[in-house]
Order: sequence, then C-alpha cells, then structure tokens
Amino acid sequence: MADRNADIEERVEDLSLGILEIEAKSEAGFSLSPKRENGIKKYRNALSHAIPVRRGKRSKYEFPLAKAGCFSSIFYSWLSPTMWKVFRKGVDFIENIQILDEDSAKVNSDRFERLWKEEVRTMGVAKSSFARVLYRFVKTRIIVTFFIILIFCAFCLANPIFLIHNFLNYLSQGEITIGTGLAYVAGVFLCEAGRTLTGAVVWNLGYRSGVRVRAGATSFLFKKILRLKSLKNKTVGELVNLVGNDGQRLFEATAIGPLVFCAPFVLLGGSIYAVFLLGPYGLIGTLIFLGFYPFAALISRLTTKFRREGIKVTDKRVRMMSELLTCVKLIKMYAWEKPFAKTISDIRSTERRVLEKGAYVQSLSTSIAGMVPVFSSVITFIAYVASGNELTAAKAFTFVSLLNSMRFSLGVLPYAIKALAEVFVSMTRYKSVLCMEEITPPRCSVTSSNQRIAMQDATFSWGIIESAEKKHNHDNGSVSKPEMNGGHFPDDTTALREADETTMLDAVPEPSLTDITFVLEKGKLLGVCGSVGAGKTSLINAILGRMDLLSGKIAVNGSIAYVPQQAWITNTTVRENILFGLPYNEKRYNEIVRACALNTDFHTFVSGDTTEIGERGLNLSGGQKQRISMARAVYSDSEIYLLDDPLSAVDVHVGQHIANEVLLKMLKGKTVLFITHQLQYLVHCDEVMFLKEGQIEEKGTHDELMQQDREYSGLIKMFYTEQMEEYEEADTVPTERLSSLSTSDIHNDKSANANPGESTPIGKPPPPLERLFSRGAGMGNISPISRNKAPPLERMFSRGAGMAPAPPPLERLFSRGAMVEKPQPEMFSGGQGMRVERQFSTLSSSSSGDGDGEGKLIVAEERSTGTVSKEIYRQYIQDGGGYLVCFGVFLIFFLSVASQTGANWFLSFWLNQGNGNNTMITINNATMSSNNGNISDHPMRNTYTLIYGMFVVMMLVLTFCRAFVFMKATLKASSGLHDRAFKNILASPMEFFDTTPTGRIINRFSADMDEVDIRLPMQAEVFITNVLQVFFSLLMICYMSAWFLVAMIPLVALFACLFVMFVRCARNLKRLDAVTKSPLVSHITASVQGITTIHAYGKMEEFVATFQKLLDTNSVPFFIFYSASRWLSVRLDLLCVCISGTTGLIIVFNYDNITPAVAGLALAFAVQMAGLFQFTVRLAIETESRFTSVQRIQEYAKDTSEEDLITVSDTEPPADWPADGRIVYNRVRMRYREGMPLALKGVTFSVEPQEKIGIVGRSGSGKSSLGVALFRLVEAASGTIVIDGIDISKVSHYNLRSKLAIIPQDPVLFVGTVRYNLDPFSEHAEVSLWDALKKCHVKDTIAGLDDKLDAMVVENGENFSVGERQLLCLARALLRHSKILMLDEATAAIDTETDTLVQTTIKETFSDCTMLIIAHRLNTVLSCDRIMVMEDGKVVEFDKPSALMSKSDSKFKAMLEATEGQPSSS
Repeated sequence: MADRNADIEERVEDLSLGILEIEAKSEAGFSLSPKRENGIKKYRNALSHAIPVRRGKRSKYEFPLAKAGCFSSIFYSWLSPTMWKVFRKGVDFIENIQILDEDSAKVNSDRFERLWKEEVRTMGVAKSSFARVLYRFVKTRIIVTFFIILIFCAFCLANPIFLIHNFLNYLSQGEITIGTGLAYVAGVFLCEAGRTLTGAVVWNLGYRSGVRVRAGATSFLFKKILRLKSLKNKTVGELVNLVGNDGQRLFEATAIGPLVFCAPFVLLGGSIYAVFLLGPYGLIGTLIFLGFYPFAALISRLTTKFRREGIKVTDKRVRMMSELLTCVKLIKMYAWEKPFAKTISDIRSTERRVLEKGAYVQSLSTSIAGMVPVFSSVITFIAYVASGNELTAAKAFTFVSLLNSMRFSLGVLPYAIKALAEVFVSMTRYKSVLCMEEITPPRCSVTSSNQRIAMQDATFSWGIIESAEKKHNHDNGSVSKPEMNGGHFPDDTTALREADETTMLDAVPEPSLTDITFVLEKGKLLGVCGSVGAGKTSLINAILGRMDLLSGKIAVNGSIAYVPQQAWITNTTVRENILFGLPYNEKRYNEIVRACALNTDFHTFVSGDTTEIGERGLNLSGGQKQRISMARAVYSDSEIYLLDDPLSAVDVHVGQHIANEVLLKMLKGKTVLFITHQLQYLVHCDEVMFLKEGQIEEKGTHDELMQQDREYSGLIKMFYTEQMEEYEEADTVPTERLSSLSTSDIHNDKSANANPGESTPIGKPPPPLERLFSRGAGMGNISPISRNKAPPLERMFSRGAGMAPAPPPLERLFSRGAMVEKPQPEMFSGGQGMRVERQFSTLSSSSSGDGDGEGKLIVAEERSTGTVSKEIYRQYIQDGGGYLVCFGVFLIFFLSVASQTGANWFLSFWLNQGNGNNTMITINNATMSSNNGNISDHPMRNTYTLIYGMFVVMMLVLTFCRAFVFMKATLKASSGLHDRAFKNILASPMEFFDTTPTGRIINRFSADMDEVDIRLPMQAEVFITNVLQVFFSLLMICYMSAWFLVAMIPLVALFACLFVMFVRCARNLKRLDAVTKSPLVSHITASVQGITTIHAYGKMEEFVATFQKLLDTNSVPFFIFYSASRWLSVRLDLLCVCISGTTGLIIVFNYDNITPAVAGLALAFAVQMAGLFQFTVRLAIETESRFTSVQRIQEYAKDTSEEDLITVSDTEPPADWPADGRIVYNRVRMRYREGMPLALKGVTFSVEPQEKIGIVGRSGSGKSSLGVALFRLVEAASGTIVIDGIDISKVSHYNLRSKLAIIPQDPVLFVGTVRYNLDPFSEHAEVSLWDALKKCHVKDTIAGLDDKLDAMVVENGENFSVGERQLLCLARALLRHSKILMLDEATAAIDTETDTLVQTTIKETFSDCTMLIIAHRLNTVLSCDRIMVMEDGKVVEFDKPSALMSKSDSKFKAMLEATEGQPSSS
C-alpha cells in the first residue's frame, strides 16, 4: 500500500512539472515583464544569495542553487543533497531539473543581442568588438570577483608574512610555551580557512558567469546563423564546431580568466616583504617571478598561434567527417572508404603536428610555472649566502612559504592565459559570423492588394563568396574572394587574387538573374521552366530574400510555403514534419495526407505517421521525402507557394495524383510559383515563364507561347517527338487507339486522310491540340537538338504530309477539357491497397520488439555506468606506445618532482649544518647534526652551494625531456584512438548510419576528440605531477614526526568517503553532459542544412527555442559537474587546513625532538598541501571524467560491426571480373534490419550481358532495394545474386563495389574542386575529364568558371544547380566505366532538352555495359531491351516493352496510359 501511495505521489509530482516550472520562476524573483530593471533592482536576485541563511522549500524540479544563502553558496552546501542523490540513484532525475531563468539561454541570449546591437550602433560593424560586448555582459560580476580576489590574495600573503615567520622565530628562541604555540597554530589554521573560503566564492562567481556566457553567446550565435542571408564561405562543420566547442572556450575564459588578477597582487606584496626579509637579495626571487611573465606572454602568443592553426585544421577535419557521413551511402557504393580514410588521415596528421607544437609549449609552461618558486629560492639563497649573510631557518622557510603562496597565482596563470588566448580566437570567429548579412524582407511593397509577387527590372546575384581553399590563403595573408553566382564564377579571379582588400570590397558580383520583370497575382499558378542552370531555383531564392538585389525592385506580399528541389526532413516523426509546429487539425491533416498520396506509406510504417524519421530522411525514399515536404507546405495554409520541381522524385501515378489533387484542388485560390522539368504539367498553369541564362526569355500563357513558336514551343515539340520515337523504337504504338483521332484535331488540313465519323473514347473528348501546337505554328524554330528528330514530327503535323497516327501521349495531352484518369483507390487509400515495404524502411519496424519502442528509429545514445574500465586505460597506454613507454614517462615525472622536493630537503639539511661546529640530536630514531651558526661560515660552503645549484640544472633538463616525451606519448595515443575509431566507423554497415544521428558521431570526433587531444593530456600531466608532489609533501611531514601518521588516519577516512562519493557522481555527471550535448550538435547540423526552408516558413524562432531548450537541458549537468568539483575542493581544502593545524600541533608538542629547520620544512610543505591536495584529488576525478571521452570514442573503435571491406577469400574473382555483366537474382529476400518486414520478397530474374533493363514501379515498390542488395549495403536474408557465375556474397565488399557503378537519385558533390569531384583519386588524365563533361553536356558550364576544373565546389555543391550536380555525377560514372551500371532516377532534376542529350550519351557510352535504369519518367525506359515492373517487393512483370504493351492487363501499359492522361484539368 505504501508503495502504491508513493507511486501516486510520484505521478502527481510528474504531472505538476509545468506548474512547478512557473512556480520556480516566480520564486526565483525573475520578472516576466519585458521592461528591463535598472539600478540596484537588477541585482535583486544575485543579492538574495548574500543572505547568510535562506529558508524555504525548493520545488522538486527547481535548480538546487535557487534557495542557497551566503554560507550555502560558499560551502557549496546547496549541492550536497543532489550529490547524495546522484551517488545513490544515478543522474536520471537531473534531466527534469530546470536551469534558473537568470542562467537560461533565452534570457542571456537576449541580453547578448541587446549589447551587440548597442556595440554596432555605437562603433559600427567594422570597429565593433565582441570582446567588449563580453566584458559588458559580465562587468559587474568581474568587478565583484576582482575585490574578492584581493581578499584572497591578502590571506595568501598573511600566512607566511605574519604567522609562519613569527612562529619559526619563536621556535628558534629555544624556550616556548604551549599557549603561545597554540595561538600561532590557530592563526595559521584560520588564515588558511579564510583563503579556502574566499577562493570558493571566486570560483562560484566564475562558474556561474561562465554558464551564462556560454548559454547566451552560443544561443545568440545560433539565432544569428538562422537569420543569415547566406552561409557564404562557412560550412556546416565549421558552424557546428563554432557553436559547440567555442562555447566551451568562452566558459573557460569567463571562469578562469579573472584569476589572472591574482599574480600581480601576490607578486607585488610578496616582493615588498621579500626585500624586508632578505634585503635587496629578496628581489632576485621576485625578478625570477617577474621574468616568468614575459615567458608567459610568449607562451600566450605561441598558444594563440598554434590554436588558430589547430582550429583551422580541426574545422577541415570535422567538415570532411560531416560530409563523409552525410554521403556515406555513395562512398560505400563506390568503395571509396580507403581513399577517403587516407584523406582524413592526412588531415589528422597535419592536425597532430600542430597539436604537438601546442602541447609541447603548454607542457613547458605548466612545468616551469610549478618550478618557479624552487628556482627563485635556490638562486636567492645561493646569492644571499655567497655574500656572507646569515640565513636562518626562520628566514629561509618563511621565504619558501611565501614563494609557495605565490605559487598558486603563478600556477593558475598558464591556465588563465591559455583560456584568454583561446577565447580571443573564438571571439574573432564569433564576430566573423555576427557581421555577416542577415536576411531582410523586400523593402518595396506591391502596388495592388491583388498582387503577391512583383519584380521590376530586378537583377540579383549570389554575392562574393570566399572559397574554402582561398579562405585558407586569405587566412595566411593573401586576399582572394571569388564570386559565386549560381554555379558560375567570374572571369577575373586572377585579378581578384592580386587585388587589395579595398578592391575586393568594391568588387561587383556577377548577376545570376538579370532584368526580371513579372507580376504574380493572387490565386494564379505560374509555371517556370528552362534548361539546367537557367536560374529557376535562383528565382525562388531571390523571392525568399537569399540573393543580393543589385538593381530594380522586388515586392512580396503574403506568407510563404516552400518545397525545395531536395526535400529537407527533420529527425522527428512524420506527423511533426508535416505539421512543422502548427496545431494538429485531424480533418485537414487527413485530407492533405490523402492528396499527397501518403496513406499507403503510413500503413506500412510500424507506427503510422508517428514513426520517427532518420536524419535527412535517410530511411525514406526520394518520393516519400518529397511528398512529406509537399504535405508540409499544403498544411501551412500559406498565401504563396514556391514549388521547386516537386514532382521529379515521384512516379507517374503519384505525380498525376498530386498534380490533380494538390495543384488543381487544394491549392486552388492560392498563389503558386511552380518550377518543373516535367513539361506535361505546364498546361495547367495560368501563365508560363521560360528562363534562359538568368533571363526571362518568354512569358505568357501556354497557348500564347506555342503560337509564338520560339524556344518554348520547340522544347515542347521536342519532348513529344522524343516520346514518339521511343514508342516507335519500342514498337508500342497501338494503332487501333491512334486511328481514333481525326486530323482536324491536329490541324485544319483538308487534304488529310481522316475519318470524321470516328468517335472519341467515352470520357476522353478530343483534345484541341491547336492549343498545344497552335494553328499555323511552323516547325522552323525547333532547336538544333530537336531538328535531328524532326521527320517523325513533320509526318505528324506538317501541312501536306500524309497523316500518321498520333502517338498515345498526344491523344489527351494538355487538353483542359479532359479529366485526369482517377487513380485506383487502392493506390492512395488505406484500404486493400498494396502495402509497400520501402527500400530503406527502417520505419517499418522497431528493433526492440516490444511496444515501448514502436516507431522509434534512432537508437538512444548509450550511457556507460560505473568506473572507466581498466581496459580503456590499458588500450590508451597501448596506443601511446605500450607499458615500457608509460613506465619511462612516469620515471621522468618522478625524477622531475623528486628534484624539486630534494632541493628543499637539501636546504633543511644545509641549514642544520650551521657553521660546521655541530651537535648531534635524534629525530625519529635518526641522529642528525644541528647548529645555529651561520652557514656562510661553513668550510664546505662552496660544495654545498654547488650541490644546491645543480638541482636547478637537473630540474630544467628533466622538464624539457618530460614535456617532449609526454607530448609524444599522449598525442600518439589520441591519434591511434582516432584512427581506429574512424576506420571502424567507415567499415560499419548502413544499418549503423541509419540508426545513429550524424551529430552523435560528429560529437565524438569533435568535442570528445578535442577533450582527448588537448584537455586530457594537460590535466593528466598536472595530475601526475601533483600526485607526486603530495606524496613527497606527506613524506617530508612524516620525516619530521612519525606521529603525523596517527593523525592521518581519521583524515584519510574522511577523504576516502568524499573521494568515493565524488568519483561516482562526477563520472555520471560528465557522461550526462556528453549525452545531452549530442542532440545540440544534431540540431545545429539539421538547422543549417535546412536554413532556406526554415526561413521560408518563418520558423526561425521555433528552431531557436528548440536550441535554447536543448542548451538549457545540457546546462544543468554541465553546471552541476563543474560545481561538484568545487564542492569537493572546498571540503578537501578544509581537510588540508586540518593537516596544517595537525602539523603545527605536532611541532608545538614535540618541539624538543625537532630542529627549527625541520619544523620550517614540515610547515612549508603542510601549507603547500592546502591548495595542492584538493587540486590533485579534483584533477584525479576530472582526469577520469576526461577518460569518458576516451571511452566514448573507444565504443566506436570496438563495438560497431564491420563489413569485410578488403577480406580476400578463395572465391575472390579475377581482376577483369565482371567481363560480361550477366546478373542473376535467385529468390532474393532482403530486409533492412532484423525484425522488419521483407523489402524484397523472393525476387528472381536474370539480365543478359549488355542488356538495358528499365525498372519501374510506384514509390516504395522495391526498385532501389534491388540496388541495395546488389551493392550489398544490406545482406540478403536468403537467396543469391550471381554476377558472371560468381556469387557476390562470397566476394569482399571492396572488390564487389569497385566493379560496379551507380548514379544516385540525390546527386552528391564533395567540398573541393570540380576535378576532385570527378576524379577524387587522380586516376584519369585531364583530357578524359573534359571528354566526360562534354558527353554529359556540362562542359560549357565548367569551362565558364575561372579556374575551370580547379574551381571550388562548396558544401553540398550549393554553387551548382541540382541538375548540374546530376550531370557532374553522371560524368563521374562515365569515368568509372564499370561493366554494370545502375541509374537511380539519375536525370530527375534535368530539363527535357538536356535529358534527351544525356539519354543519348548513356546509350552510346554504355553500349557495352549492363544497365539497370530506375525511372519515374517512363519515356526514359521505353528504349530499354526489357522493362521490369516492381510491386510490393516482387517482380510482377518483366518483358520487352512491345510485349507488355500488347497485353491488355499489363501494369506497365496502365502506367503508360496514365502518363498520357496526366495533363487534363479538373
């Protein structure tokens, strides 16, 4: 019963989460008013933490700090309940904790934005400074921190100056009282406690300020990115790195940077007292400290230099990784894993060389900073004694204690300088994005409310874009900014390279669209066509405001919906992709789903429309993605619809259905700009616009343009001529159907052989073809391309010619009076229709097998629990060179620290020698000499001086050796880890990429790799050094008195409890931090890739809100993790204060057996322990936490299953395989993952050598799955595929895929040159490249670029149109010239004219190849030897086109007839 009540209470608490959030905001004193508070009021919430004790119950999901008072904040007591709960129950509950509003991303982002706007308004864009904005953001907290640091420094100096010096002098008198001794010990105790607590306040302020800066700056930057007009030279990988990793730099600079103030104050105070203590010789030690500052400045410059170089190379590697993962399917199909791995390996080698330089410099800085106090004391004392001055134990160890107190300020200085140096690089990168141009709405307004889009003499360009390569040159001192204009670079890049900065800024970009004038009125449908690269997509981008208006006017009036040529799909459910943030209206939603032909798809998904879609829609077919994109547009109920060739990715039936149901019905009354290469749809349009070379060549209604008989008319005629010839070649023209048309239906030709009495089929009235080929329209204006095919057309239409029967496509084409043949109900309804197991449909099943994970595709990121396993450390050591190297590194560390401790021990020994007239005393059963005489009078003074000085030489030599060896070992380990993980990732099967977000993988190779490369070695080095220093410190205290071991027992017990508790908590918090960061990376990546769509729909605020929510979710474990380290530090520092007190008590009560020199030595090491011990323990936990990054990368280096890429077996084929190209599928059954339905269901067919097979079928019928099985992207569940007599399952993936070629539906171009994209591995001569480009009819485009084959291709090939990208991919396949070629909708985005040429090229060039051609345009497969019809994962028809057309019940025939009937109106 009690359990049941507890469960009910838990549920009630969960349900009240929303209320509690509001309550938390209210209780935190956060004002929801948009009015900004001024004066002291704005610090109201911060000052509430100054109240000594605050009482009040905290809400369950409120951040623990909300109710913390002064004492709770100083001692971090507010975190204790959370630490205990994490220790007992894990970190799951933290996911529900809400960050405080004053620390949230939204509040701080808005403040950053306000400050930046004020900065730009005051200083101008060019002179604006992000550093100044950052300072203003944290100014008050920095000032407060500054004053607290002053108090901290006072405590640091007070202990050696006032307490230790007087205490040692008192001990030197010989007669002491217990009361006075205890008073001195109490003073030391209180002074150390004060130093600890003021230090805690400094860190508290620093961490909280850092969290705010990180949240505000990254959120503001992300908001800015979404507002950009264009990304210019920024890549997705670079922006991910900027938002992800550079946010960490800002945090570190804000948290650690203020500690740079410590050094000058401590140094000044220490210098004054050193002169008072030792006279002018005290300045020697001070000057050595001061000399460290120029050294630190040099280190800072070098660190900045190497960091800038490193970031550049890291960005390049992350960008390459991002691109590789995005295009992994193509890379696998082309067997390019090894070459790409080599490319990234080369980049990694360059990165490693830069990292080695930075690591060596950083290691020297850290090591020397720790040794400066020892250097100072050794050189000062040698000079002091050599001058004949008396050096007493009180003077010596007061000075040593003073230097150790100054050591903290110097010890933290390298970290502070490094953080500040790195943040300056980050701020420069931030400013480069913040100064980029934002998208703005058109300034002009329409002249009539009936107008939606109006342009008048408008000329647009893409602006000047700096390519990646030239950006690199620019960064290295040269200026070079080539222009980009829809794929064409200007002719004067050479001149631009030599131009100065001013000239560059004055450069006028070449226009992509010129003198565009048109008006699109409300409710009109405007069709836009033109060849590849004519400027069609640029026109839409101009309307969306993403191009620069050079001259003229543009006005847009109304909300916009946009369907891009390549659909952008988010990693959410199908329904969420369609709704796109709008409320769910079931009736309207279902109507749109039916209109977009998605019903059948939903029924095949395991959870219907609540099924999760993978990143970039990777588990959907091209048609499914496009229809979801279309449904999203229709559901938005916008006033203007911009459709960029939306039907190219869908099959005939679906295209017909969408054209009829969406374009003509659901969007009736809406303003639609419809770009298409499928010319049969243009008759529906109220007006047609024909673009050529960025200009409007023709504009008018379809009938008017046909009458003008110019290029548009020629294009239309060529389109149908081609179809006619395809029918003739395939012998598929059913004459009994064709004879039903009278000649008068075509021309008013009285001499034509006609049968006026012949009737037209019912329901299909005779088409008024004069609308298409208007009366008197001559044929003389047909383009040269179509004239070669003129005779059939002349026979059909020219006056005086005998009337040939019209082909089926012309029977009902473009007839406004004809009805679209209604699709079969089962095609689009959820009834008894075909159930499609889509080729990638990981949507169709859950891997879990139970209801809980139903519809879930993306596998949740794993969270390791428990300690980092020994295997992780073992493997890291092996990667670093093995146990022998590890032992050698540790030995050098040991000797280095031993030399430092040895110097202080020798000083104590020397002081005990006095003037050589020694008495013997016993300490800890050991007899040693003691003399209070002047050591400068000792006869062996020069020998002692030489030995003491040699310690400096020994420390320097060991330091340089240690830095070099440690740097080499750690970077060898991180590079080995990177290489193994990357190799394993690349060898993983497609299932891994289908279920793992790209952002998650990128996070491992960016943020986690950054941890392993930079932070882990730096922390590990300091940790090892500090462990040894703690060891030698305790050894020296025990050397003074064995009683200290007794006092250590309770302290060790307390330490063990804290350590065990903290280790578990810190480890889990660090992992939660990493896990909650991955969705951030994925969201950034997806948002940047879909930035045009986000702009078009006006969803910037929603995506920013999502980012801020994800960032706030990450900020909770992030802040708690760093606060937890301070929680431990305060407690360990207080523990060390107890050690100092215990040491003092032992000295007081055991003074008879201790010399002042030994007492000073023990006390100096005890005081040093106070800061050192907590820092060491914290470093131990944080170092292990950093090792979680090693563990996360190791998981990818070991856990993913691999393909046998280069495994060679006895059945490996000969080098010339396949010689013929015969393919046999025998009962092939295939599913995409275990537990999923079959995508191929016992497919059996054979293809003869050099045979051309056309593969058709509706979306999701299994067409592309044939290719997936052929390339073994997914292994067949059963059955075999045999090529030239060899079972491909017996052949390695590399040997198989390298012998095949594919041109995918989505064209893939890589960042690099055109040459690199055509021939990534330099296997072909330049003449071959130009020949391939010529055959693909894209030679002129490339020749028009300034650098021609060496012209840069930006990320995703965005500086080329989709059609041009497809042609370049075709050229790539031509160069490969494999015996077997698959074309998966390879020409979907190409205009009809170019498609005709390309099809001819394919037939000629690949005449000796076996070809599998998947197509939605049926005319592209009519000339094939045989046609295969796929349905429901099975082959339902497979025969010659003529044979299929002769069957009355042929599915192919039905599809073809549906094509003929498409253009009718409703």
